[in-house]
Amino acid sequence: MEKYTKLYPNFKKKAVTFSFDDGVYQDVEMINILNFFHMKGTFNLNSKIMHDNSAFTMNNWLKNCRISKNNINFVYQNHEIAGHTSTHTDFKNLNDKLLKEEIDDDIKNLKKITKRNIIGFAYPYGIYNQQIIQRLKDNNILYARSIESTFNFNLPTDWYTYGGTCTISDNKFPSLVKRWLKLQPKNLKIFYIWGHSYELDMFHEHEKIFKLYEMLANKEDTWYATNGEIVTYLKAFEKLKYSNKNHTFKNNSKYDLYINYHNQNYIIKKGNSLKICQN
Repeated sequence: MEKYTKLYPNFKKKAVTFSFDDGVYQDVEMINILNFFHMKGTFNLNSKIMHDNSAFTMNNWLKNCRISKNNINFVYQNHEIAGHTSTHTDFKNLNDKLLKEEIDDDIKNLKKITKRNIIGFAYPYGIYNQQIIQRLKDNNILYARSIESTFNFNLPTDWYTYGGTCTISDNKFPSLVKRWLKLQPKNLKIFYIWGHSYELDMFHEHEKIFKLYEMLANKEDTWYATNGEIVTYLKAFEKLKYSNKNHTFKNNSKYDLYINYHNQNYIIKKGNSLKICQN
């Protein structure tokens, strides 16, 4: 195929996305902030411990209660739900039986509870290996998040080992926001922010996060999307074919695709072809 440049929807080159783990009640506040600024996030849940009596304590003082499964669809409406193992297990020394219980069952349970297709995952404690990745692929998981922040805005080469740009409580977050706002990229870039909503309480971050989100929000050059929306859109380019013979693009995907070709912007509608007239 002759060279073309991928673009995000509406010919944008920048995307902002968020990812939060563990399904705690602080997600309600985080979602309220995201909704206020018209941004989207992905929330990674543990399906077998989402009930009224499920809680854990951080730093010996902060008690975090999990949202019950009966409230999941209401709380996370308009945001993505992804897997995080059934019980937030440590993946060290797992056998096939435990892998089934923690990965297969988690995805199956979340699908049943939410009536949604689950395509994403976050590794508890950031632990993964090729066996785990293959298990995710066998469950039609398209991407998984690790915990090794890149501190840059480059798209990952592997969506199963990507650690995002930075966490919400990282001291580099404010400077990265400033860098991002000045960025005028030639190719696609992503600002992937992740963490846990309870960090709002643990580090007293409420005002700081609100201000940083305000700085990021409502930019005309930016696509605000869930993790899954970005991954599925980019993977759709694998079904974009080009014929040198008649200079035609054929979009075999389920998504309208946006490209720049010979310094011109084009939309190639889903399931359609686009012939490029040569001068």
